[in-house]
Amino acid sequence: MKKKWRELWSRRPRLGRGGRTVRNLLLTAALALMIWGQYGCPLPTAEMEFRRLERQYLLPRSEIVYQTGFWNIGDVEEIKSRDGTYLSVFQPFVAGTIKDQVYAATLYAPGDHVMNVVPLGEGPTPIPINSVIAWVPEPGKTWMSGCNLLFYQIPGETTRTELDVDTVLLGGERFARYAQEGICLEEGLWLFSMKSPEGAYSQDWYAGASYALRLYGEGGELLLEREGVLPEPM
Repeated sequence: MKKKWRELWSRRPRLGRGGRTVRNLLLTAALALMIWGQYGCPLPTAEMEFRRLERQYLLPRSEIVYQTGFWNIGDVEEIKSRDGTYLSVFQPFVAGTIKDQVYAATLYAPGDHVMNVVPLGEGPTPIPINSVIAWVPEPGKTWMSGCNLLFYQIPGETTRTELDVDTVLLGGERFARYAQEGICLEEGLWLFSMKSPEGAYSQDWYAGASYALRLYGEGGELLLEREGVLPEPM
């Protein structure tokens, strides 16, 4: 039997140089495909991952209003605000709007993303963002937060924003933060870091909290004051 197998093996077709090259390329592609599948078939850009999440959750295609760029596990991306502040984003995020809804996706490891859907109203609209973001508000001090809010549809003449938040935590404890200042990422879109309560709380601890948003113009005049309730993901 062994002799027969050796004879059959000796009669196998011999690949030329080109054939061996094609064979090696096919084997490499198959191995790469297996590794890609093992990591959840990640796509190379934040937008492509966001579009895949829309399809996964059977959501209509939205118009993207803000996004970070490429993403890789462990990478930290820097983005620049309108006033020149640099922010370090540890998990890329994408926000898109459609009719009366906003989608907000935070991209963690493949297969572990977060997609929030919240109502889109008229005027300034809060959008929860779960990404960890860091910046330096003053020399020697770095502020990091995984509890962040975007406010969309802020009037273009706004030069400064303040946000008050008042909520009741699990267990009945009241928690309030006043005059948190926002950072303008681009015209109409401001980011607020939600300074968390002491102790262990989830990233959406502020869902359902009452808020007051104040917008100021270049001369310090109050342009708009708006009260509302921060949305809970749908």
